[in-house]
Amino acid sequence: MRISAFVTVSLDNFIARKNGDIDWIEEANKNITENNDCGYFKYTNSVDTFILGRNTYEKIISLGSWHYSKPVIVLTSDLESLYVPETLKKQIATSNLNPITLINRLKNIDTLNHISIEGGFTIQNFIANHLLDDIIITKVPILIGEGKPLFGPISYDKQIMRVNSHAYKFGFNQDHYRFINLRNVI
Repeated sequence: MRISAFVTVSLDNFIARKNGDIDWIEEANKNITENNDCGYFKYTNSVDTFILGRNTYEKIISLGSWHYSKPVIVLTSDLESLYVPETLKKQIATSNLNPITLINRLKNIDTLNHISIEGGFTIQNFIANHLLDDIIITKVPILIGEGKPLFGPISYDKQIMRVNSHAYKFGFNQDHYRFINLRNVI
């Protein structure tokens, strides 16, 4: 089972402003040439299940456009207060399990080959627990000065290897990295 992330960051490595706003991404997306999604559609087609952090889930719900067609698991410490629209209750599961326990439960599902992790804190948690196999990072040429960082504190160095890199004519740069580690799943 492959566990990966596909994320957009500012040049100074923020995924959102401090208040969670991603207006700078929306503005930058206006520069993307027609029919070019930087590989996101191909990536999401390879995914069987998405795991979202609560803040990311709530941001997506607040935008009013649900773009997931596959199962979604929302991680939250407070299952009772998470709002899931009635129309999405068959597609969305919630979990308060830690990443290792959750992945240990999911790894026994034969049809589950590729999981995508979304949300800064959730990605950081999966990295800290040696659960992320690879990450695709698309850098937008903008400095926002401060915000929510993609990466957080770690207890020791994480070795990664660049798999490939692509510079888009509209200014975005995309790097695909593979983590070099032993998966910490029991």
